[in-house]
Amino acid sequence: MQETWKETGPFLGYGPQGLALEKNPWQTKDTLEKALLYRGCIVAAWANVETCLVDLAIRASHHQAYTKIRENFPTKLSARLTYLRAVLQEPGPLSRFRSLGEAILNRYEASAKDRNLMAHAGMTVLPNWGATFTSFQAKSPKQVESRTVRITLSELERQALRSARFSRAVIYLAGRVNEFTDLTPS
Repeated sequence: MQETWKETGPFLGYGPQGLALEKNPWQTKDTLEKALLYRGCIVAAWANVETCLVDLAIRASHHQAYTKIRENFPTKLSARLTYLRAVLQEPGPLSRFRSLGEAILNRYEASAKDRNLMAHAGMTVLPNWGATFTSFQAKSPKQVESRTVRITLSELERQALRSARFSRAVIYLAGRVNEFTDLTPS
């Protein structure tokens, strides 16, 4: 039985509030669930990507071939990825994966702004309109920049599919590293 407005009330979904992130009588359950599914897929895919890349950087930092380029292991994600890029340039077990690793890091850097929007922005969903994401970022102690992006559900779905493929590519790289190198698994 399909739920109607009368059965679900102003909050849509299951239970007293369901999956609605805001009280919005124009949201439909179907539109909201699709937007949440696609956004969740994007965020989960990027979590896999970041975890795999950081894991490779940590594992490389323990290998004797890369100790000369590591004084202290970087603590911030951007520094870890810079370190991993340097590792790929050095002779050692990861050099055979240089082109795939570089392509993955380039894609990561090119898409980071969109990833951050999905992970950190507020979202409003309307049927036949899509999702509108709003975020705020401090540019300086006195300046805050706001960003508002409207994405149709079909575009959000395409982004989710691209993110899932990207995640699989990174997991493929990690699997090849496990199969063909002597990097100690973490």
